[in-house]
Formats: sequence, C-alpha cells, structure tokens
Amino acid sequence: MSAAERSQALYHEGQAALLRGKTEEALRHLRSSLEIAQRSRHREAAAAGHHAIAMIHIGQERWREALGHMEAALAADREILKEAKEKGRDEKTLHALEAKVAADLNDLARLHRRLGESRAALDRLQEMLAIDLRLGRERGAAITHNNIARILLALDEFAEAERHYKASLALFEKLGDTERAREVRRGLALLEAVRRRSRR
Repeated sequence: MSAAERSQALYHEGQAALLRGKTEEALRHLRSSLEIAQRSRHREAAAAGHHAIAMIHIGQERWREALGHMEAALAADREILKEAKEKGRDEKTLHALEAKVAADLNDLARLHRRLGESRAALDRLQEMLAIDLRLGRERGAAITHNNIARILLALDEFAEAERHYKASLALFEKLGDTERAREVRRGLALLEAVRRRSRR
C-alpha cells in the first residue's frame, strides 16, 4: 500500500469513527493520516486532514486549535491552486480550486470572530469577496458584503459598512431574493440608528 493509500485509509477510518461518535479515536486516525500526507508531500490529503481536524475542534469549541489547522488547510489549498495554474489546468478546475480557497477563508473568518479578532476576520472576508467577484458568484458576493458590513458596523466604521450593505442589497435585489434583501435593509436601518446615536 502506497503512502497516499495509507493516508486515505486512515482518513476514512477517522470519518467512520466520527459517525460512531468516537471523537478521540477519529482524531487519532486523522492525525496519523495527516502525518503520512505531510511526509509524502500529498497536499490534497494534508488539506483534507487539517480541515477535518479543524472541524472536530470547532465542534468542541477549541477555537484556537481549530484556527491553526484551518490556516494550514488554507496554505495547502493555496499551494494546490498555484501548482494548478502553473500547469495550465482548465478553467473549470481552477474555479473549483479557487472556490475551495474561498471556503477556507470563510471558515477562518468565522473562527477569528469567535476569538474576537474582528480585523483578521475582515481581512479573510475581503479576500473571499475578491474571489466571489472574480468567479461571478453573485449570491456569495452578496452574503460576503453583508458579513463585512456587520463587522464594520460593530467597529463603528459607518461609511464602509454602508457601502457594503448597499452592495449586498443591490445583489440580492438583482437575484430576486426578497428575504435576504429585507435582512440587509434591517442592517441598514440599524446602521442609521447607531450613527444617529453616535452624533449625540
């Protein structure tokens, strides 16, 4: 059995243990899978392993441990994307890999917020937004604009928050998503109320 096959087998054993509710057993298998993947420089398996371990830590509210593994998953996925670009892979493949990077960034933004690291969360979301716009993912961009606006509002950066709320609203209206558009309008109303209070 090759190193890649051993890593994959251990990864699947870890996932099976998770389904049985055996978290510590799952972590042992996933860590072993990750160690083999790293030794054999199998980036895809390493990214998957880091992500799976991060998800377990999130479930246990071990935010800092989860952050470390999610950052490692992002680094691996960035390398996979870079290598695919250098090899001239087709556009569909590149888009899928870039979407994976965006998903990592979203997970990291949530973790930063859990840890009270608003600026770091903003950095992740701004990079994610750039990917959404580049890939033409209008719904994703609308959601990300809204998430950025909410953080900016909490930081009392009203002008930038308003800009992102309005960009989100325009996209949701274009998509005909009245429920999400209503949610963004509530955010804009809250922004105005907070801005008025700050002027007193």
